[in-house]
Amino acid sequence: MSEYVSEKIVVNSDVMTIEAGAYEAKFIGMTDWLINEKSDKQTIYRRFDFEGEEGIKYAAFADKPKMAPRSANKYGRFLLGLSGRAANSTDLCEIDPSEFVGKKYQLIYAPNTKGNVALSAFTMMR
Repeated sequence: MSEYVSEKIVVNSDVMTIEAGAYEAKFIGMTDWLINEKSDKQTIYRRFDFEGEEGIKYAAFADKPKMAPRSANKYGRFLLGLSGRAANSTDLCEIDPSEFVGKKYQLIYAPNTKGNVALSAFTMMR
């Protein structure tokens, strides 16, 4: 069996096209803080990585909040979703993302404020 991949790959595209909808995938990890210097202003963010069926990769991006993670910012909502808690939870909790590696999630892709389809929320599947 060959170790080489046979697939069509889009070249010179900024992002993989994903249609709005719900997808199932396993959580594979969260990056340390990354720096995006491509835009006018430097942004610091974390990437939440998921892998779906047939090896399809999904990613959610959350900018570093000015304050601590909370349900009022995307980073806090993503951590709450990762842990299976409600996105509007105000309960104090500690979340270790590594404890959720391999767990299955439903990913929700929807148009963002710029009109692009992006991963807007995810919830743990029971």
